[in-house]
Amino acid sequence: TLELALALVEETKPWRVYTADAQFAVARAKDAAKMEPESVKKLAEDALAIYRSSAGQEAKSQSVEKFLAP
Repeated sequence: TLELALALVEETKPWRVYTADAQFAVARAKDAAKMEPESVKKLAEDALAIYRSSAGQEAKSQSVEKFLAP
């Protein structure tokens, strides 16, 4: 599952953008399934923080910002 993938990525701590990619994927999947809205928001916000602090991730930041916009 995506949540297992996220746990594995977070555990091994590879390039931080991989973690953000996994977090945002889980957030989108949960949102599409109408599951755990608090978790969706936190995962997306955590991913956004990583993207914003990583060089060359402006497009991904914008995607998350659009996703989080009301």
